[in-house]
Amino acid sequence: MSGGVVLCVRSALVLSVVLLGAATACAQEEVHVDGSVVLYEGATQRMSPGAHPTALILTPGGRRARGGHGAASPAPPPEVAQAIHDSAERHQVDEQLVREVAWQESHYKTQSVSPKGARGTMQLMPGTARTLGVDSSNTASNIDGGVVYLGQLMHRYDGDTSKALAAYNAGPRAVDRYGGIPPYHETQGYVHSIMGRMSRPNDPSAPDLSPLKARMGAD
Repeated sequence: MSGGVVLCVRSALVLSVVLLGAATACAQEEVHVDGSVVLYEGATQRMSPGAHPTALILTPGGRRARGGHGAASPAPPPEVAQAIHDSAERHQVDEQLVREVAWQESHYKTQSVSPKGARGTMQLMPGTARTLGVDSSNTASNIDGGVVYLGQLMHRYDGDTSKALAAYNAGPRAVDRYGGIPPYHETQGYVHSIMGRMSRPNDPSAPDLSPLKARMGAD
């Protein structure tokens, strides 16, 4: 009997070591339906009660990958999805592009407010919202303003999606100053992430990423 106890203790110890190693090697990132993202780095951590994950990403070495290059973003909540669809159709802006910008900006959170004061799903700055004549606190209005602004940027840069995205993130002045994507780590990562998620292998309508990779020094 005592031998069985020792064996159980040893087995539990080995299992604990294996679990600890697995937790160290990989972190689990859950993307919830409300757009929130929770990173679990320990084997004892659990999803909060009532949360319903829409995606689970295993991230090597605990490095967070919020819908990064090549990973599809989750579907928006119904209200956000409908507003994106309606605005994209009304203003003739690619719906997938709008969806990816909304995910990158706020993870579809309608009440999101950045430290700099950008608000809502499309993270509009107060000045931009005033110029566009939209109410950032209203989901449909916020998304419509973001779509209009994104459409204006696409027109300004003759359909160059990477420049339009860079301008959405860093402002048109920065893009004009550098003649393309500014050498800002955040902006380059922003553009690369969205363009990566939009790329679809073997799809002739997918954007050509080679000019973007060349400008960013990617292989």
